[in-house]
Amino acid sequence: MERDLQSVLDAVLEGVLILDEKGAVERLNSEACRMLEVSNETAVGCQVADLVGPTHAVTSLTRSVYNTGRPAVQDEVPLERRLGADLPIEVAVSPLDSADRQLRGVVVMLRDRTVANTLRKMVDEREQLASYGHIAAGIAHEVKNPLGGIRGAAELLTNGASDERGKKTASLIVREVDRITALV
Repeated sequence: MERDLQSVLDAVLEGVLILDEKGAVERLNSEACRMLEVSNETAVGCQVADLVGPTHAVTSLTRSVYNTGRPAVQDEVPLERRLGADLPIEVAVSPLDSADRQLRGVVVMLRDRTVANTLRKMVDEREQLASYGHIAAGIAHEVKNPLGGIRGAAELLTNGASDERGKKTASLIVREVDRITALV
């Protein structure tokens, strides 16, 4: 079964741009269009610098690959967007060589890191909450130990008190220790 290159590119979950030997966009997939907030018709023929800006990391990495012929990767690159918050992306740029080893262009892969970053933040928050839980359990244990001793001493005072006032005071201590223990 013969497949159309564009349908294959559109099936890829990352943004893909194919640039010619002069750096103009030859093809891009629907995910790249979404990330760059541009239509396929608008992007084809444009330079990467026209799409993301002349100083953007995608432009710099692309220039580097054209100059060196070696792949380049950069993680956590903010992609400025008109219609929403910046998009954190990972950028990978690889050379397209011909049979005679001449650079025919480059392939630019853009991976949206939004979901991965959100999951990482959720894991970090859960780990932080778990740490707080361990700290709280340790503090509760350390507070309950002396409270047990205070309660025991107050019970002894209640039993050994000769007057009513001493018994009431010792009973008050027992009740307050029980209240603090319940709070802890």
